[in-house]
Amino acid sequence: MTHNRPPQAADEPDQPTAAAARAELARTLRRWRQEAGNPTQVTVSRRTAIAQTTLSRYENPDGRYPAPEAALHSLAAYYAVADGALVRALGLRAAIDGGTGDAPPPEPVPEPAAATAPEAPAPSAEPTAGQEPRGGRWRRAAWAAGGAAVAAAAAGALLYALAGPDTGATVAPAPQAMPAPTAAASCDGASCLHVDPVGTVCDRDAATAAADRDFGVLIELRYSPSCHAAWAKMSGGSPGDRVQVFGTPPEQEEYRQQSGHDAHSKMVRAARPADARACAVVDNRGTVCAARREAPTG
Repeated sequence: MTHNRPPQAADEPDQPTAAAARAELARTLRRWRQEAGNPTQVTVSRRTAIAQTTLSRYENPDGRYPAPEAALHSLAAYYAVADGALVRALGLRAAIDGGTGDAPPPEPVPEPAAATAPEAPAPSAEPTAGQEPRGGRWRRAAWAAGGAAVAAAAAGALLYALAGPDTGATVAPAPQAMPAPTAAASCDGASCLHVDPVGTVCDRDAATAAADRDFGVLIELRYSPSCHAAWAKMSGGSPGDRVQVFGTPPEQEEYRQQSGHDAHSKMVRAARPADARACAVVDNRGTVCAARREAPTG
């Protein structure tokens, strides 16, 4: 007797891996910016307090630097994306953190209030009574994450109100609902190695300890006395240019500019400014390194 088995594989679609979730999250951020009128990364940086070079990393197609949840909330508020789009982005971030690949499929999640309805599935793919819809388990988890996102946004609104009104022009609707920046991370010496200075206490008290200009770019050695760390900052560069910082051998960091005109490296430990050196490698033109100054400037 032949036994027919139900197609179990059709109940749950294959989910992308964590690497695929990274790439999809980067595509999502690029799409958000395009659908918001394609503002420059510099403009977005001014409105969200996220550095332009960091935004460039978040949007890089290789997905090596996925945006954290706090950045997703800020960008979603600025771009005024739908709640469902934010929930989906948070689901991708959760899949990256978990490393399980349990992320939503690449197709958009249908939303009741969406202006454009997604393509209707074939009749054979309709769930029957008592059968869980495709991707149902992920959607329940995503909506749960969305509830936490709403609570975080409400807390951010309270902190925003206590801090006072913004001095710049408001572009996104209801800016008071934008979550406040997360508490700055701190490090000291060796613990600062490989850490991006943006969003840390190191960036707050940093000063330019050395600088030079050549080949159309300005290279600066930025030093934080509270963190005992240094990094390189390049202004006026182009995609393909590299910014480097050298600490006590073999410690060094390098970042290849992806877009825009400014870039910075991650940090190396430095007990004093003289323990580090910053250089810019201008593509097909030459290398310029920061010359020491008598006293650091802010």
